[in-house]
Amino acid sequence: MPRPPCRCSTPTSRGRFDREIAQRQEAERALAELQERVRREDEERIAAAAASGDEDQARAANLIADVNARADEAEQAARTRIDTANSRADEAEQLANERITRINQEADRVEAAAQERIAQVHHDEVVGSAQSRHDELLSSAQEQHDVLLAEAVEQRESMLTDARERAAGMVSEANDRRADILTDLESKRADLEGLIGELQSYEQTYRNRLRAYLQDQLAGLVAETPISQSLTEPAALS
Repeated sequence: MPRPPCRCSTPTSRGRFDREIAQRQEAERALAELQERVRREDEERIAAAAASGDEDQARAANLIADVNARADEAEQAARTRIDTANSRADEAEQLANERITRINQEADRVEAAAQERIAQVHHDEVVGSAQSRHDELLSSAQEQHDVLLAEAVEQRESMLTDARERAAGMVSEANDRRADILTDLESKRADLEGLIGELQSYEQTYRNRLRAYLQDQLAGLVAETPISQSLTEPAALS
């Protein structure tokens, strides 16, 4: 009797895995574009800080770049763990398929042996026993396949969730740190602008006072030595 086909994997589960892979690739592409844009903005900020000669701003920009680099490293580590989980799921599925293949081979051997005995023993009983054994082995293999696949999927989802939470925490921490640094820089800039204003005001006041003092001194000199007297004194002496 013909053996029923093996149900190693269903189109529904395969389609689900294909959709998950496509969604993961799209998310990784979008994340890579975001990281590249953030990296370019950090490089531009560092270059602008270096060009302006502002050491505090340059140091803050470098610190922000370092925080972003750590966030990128955490995201890369999470991506590595995700790839590892996917690889383990593929290995589990391959292992299950291999076991099903071996069981099918064993079923074929049992069926062949039963067919050899057909001429000597009761045909229907032997074939029925072989078919029953075949069905039992297939059922057991399918159950093991489903269990292994479910465990692999559950482990992968757990690792994905953990990786996402760690990456989100790192990004949130980096954003908080960046906001604190920018707030501190804004406060320092306001203080420096106030100090510059005070110095400019003091400079203007000092110049005005110095100008008034020099004008007073010049006026005093002119009042003490009339021009006519300064012209007649040298003639009298001669």
